[in-house]
Amino acid sequence: MKFSKMIFIFLIAFGCAYKAPPPGKPDFDPPEIKVLNLKDKDTIRDTLKVEVKVEDKSKILWVKMIVNGEEFAVDTLKPYEFFIPPPDTIWKLMFKAMDEWENLGSSKLFKIFGPFVDTMKTDTSEIKK
Repeated sequence: MKFSKMIFIFLIAFGCAYKAPPPGKPDFDPPEIKVLNLKDKDTIRDTLKVEVKVEDKSKILWVKMIVNGEEFAVDTLKPYEFFIPPPDTIWKLMFKAMDEWENLGSSKLFKIFGPFVDTMKTDTSEIKK
């Protein structure tokens, strides 16, 4: 009797923690990310709305904007849009997206500058990737 209770408790405890996969065939490909209106080494003089296009076979859970290695903003609804204020230093910027199968895609890395950042004298070696 004790043994059957222990098995029952074990099944309940671990059975409730089971996370079912999303319906349909498994998707192993990461989302593809295209940044539509931002170029590497752009100078941002005023707040800029950046549009990000994400393509994947599965549903996209979120798109994040990463600035200097830190999460800056998250968008969960199409169209994916982010607002970038003029930076006061050099920013290393990238976008990441996750689909419902937990595949993670990343954009290329962008360096952007503010209007008063001297690109010739600023040391970027200490900025996180």
